[in-house]
Amino acid sequence: MTQQQQDPHQSNYGQPNQNNGYGGQSPYQDNGYGQTQNGYGQPPYQNTGTPYQQPGQGYSQQPNYPPQGYPQQPGYYPPAQPVKKSGFPVWAIFLLAIPIVAVAGCLIISLIVSSLASHAIDSAATAVSDGSGTIGAISGQSGTVGTSEQVKPIQLDLATTPVRSFNYAGLKITVKKGQISNQVLSNPPRYRADAAHLDLTLTFTNPSSRDISINSVLLQITLADGSVYKNPFDFGVKQQDTQDQTYTFNNIPANATWSKAQLTLSQVGKEPVTIPLDGAVPAAAYPRNLSATGILNLKNPDVDYTLKDAKLDLDAHGNRAPTGQRYLIMTITITSHAPNGAYIGDDNFRLIIDGTPQAPDTTDIPLQTGYLDKTTDSTIIFLIPDSAQAATLQLGEKSQIATIPVNLTAVK
Repeated sequence: MTQQQQDPHQSNYGQPNQNNGYGGQSPYQDNGYGQTQNGYGQPPYQNTGTPYQQPGQGYSQQPNYPPQGYPQQPGYYPPAQPVKKSGFPVWAIFLLAIPIVAVAGCLIISLIVSSLASHAIDSAATAVSDGSGTIGAISGQSGTVGTSEQVKPIQLDLATTPVRSFNYAGLKITVKKGQISNQVLSNPPRYRADAAHLDLTLTFTNPSSRDISINSVLLQITLADGSVYKNPFDFGVKQQDTQDQTYTFNNIPANATWSKAQLTLSQVGKEPVTIPLDGAVPAAAYPRNLSATGILNLKNPDVDYTLKDAKLDLDAHGNRAPTGQRYLIMTITITSHAPNGAYIGDDNFRLIIDGTPQAPDTTDIPLQTGYLDKTTDSTIIFLIPDSAQAATLQLGEKSQIATIPVNLTAVK
């Protein structure tokens, strides 16, 4: 290869960009156009797309050698690379913002409505001044409302003595306090002239070892004039717990009093209960303790049955008796003398009324009942018609049966 055919990037001594014997001058001379040429009319650092390679070596980037792949021409710049985006995408930010905006909007609307309602009530209550400077009462959709100067305040408290309580579905319910009032606002006080409301607070006590719930209950107030006001509710009390609950009856007459008022609690298809809210408190009709007793000893297996006590009630095991029926609740002491023990279950108990035997509605028989020389008390509950006068308790298994008569009218 002649000198004119040498690689423009090589010197005569095989080294790039070195003095090649031209008097210490680089062969790359200014061509008079502001560019350095190598004698071949090309800039010395023209990248041809092939990296510089030393003989016997791999590709290498020489000092000051332009980046590979981009021709280094005056005024030339490599194309801009796309910028990678980071952080949350815009759609995710919008999704996060939607619930925040919704909650904020609801709060704002609530504040606006509350403010408007308060303003409307206050405006209706304070209304227009007459010639003497007295604020006149305003008649609105809820009735005539005014200050104590225009409308006579009503506040009738229920007497707390004697104590008024009753049982329902295993709960003891006590009337804690009551008030009849026509006050509709507390600050500033405003009173309604054409109607009042009645507030009644009840205390619910669950003395049992099970949780009790009563659902679809109707609480009813009957006033002296026979008018009836109702308040439906559901309620539950944990075992061995007590809770208070206040119920409000609206739009009762402004002249209503507690005199001859009555409270009724009822459920559809269940026996209701009614107590007076004024005057003496009558004795409860139930539970009714019966005088029935009896002892039986059966030999196959060897088991003693003792009817310890019996009673009629409207409530048993957290339930209210259906309309026209009563619970017959008996406590029976069972002692086994069988060497191998004896099985005692629901099948060992039957109640015969008018010649028809019926199985227990509920039993509470301890697990160890029937063990040898073990004595336990079991609760046996039957659901019977309110009209029943007498019954026969049948005990034992098919191989040996004995009976105890039960008088349902004889009480202790």
